[in-house]
Amino acid sequence: MNRQTVAKPIKRSNLRLFLGKQYFTLRRHMLFLKSGTKYSKQSVSSLPYVCFTHETPLLRNLKDLDMYLQYNKITNLKIAVKKVSGVYEKDHIMQLEF
Repeated sequence: MNRQTVAKPIKRSNLRLFLGKQYFTLRRHMLFLKSGTKYSKQSVSSLPYVCFTHETPLLRNLKDLDMYLQYNKITNLKIAVKKVSGVYEKDHIMQLEF
């Protein structure tokens, strides 16, 4: 069996890691804005069929977890549903080339 060794990553300074992350994030956003493609739109009526559903109990008794975190989860989900309600993804996939 022939094993190849993988080179260890180069140690980068915290400043370089931060600036690199900012650069690539900004680059991705600029490509997104430049493309002008709309990836979602408001839905006026309901869609003709359901592709996927999922139901999870909102309150569960978990070991070493305070119940107030469970109630915070419910509050966050309510806020998210208000913002996402009526939005659906178009049937194509965004492809970015770097």
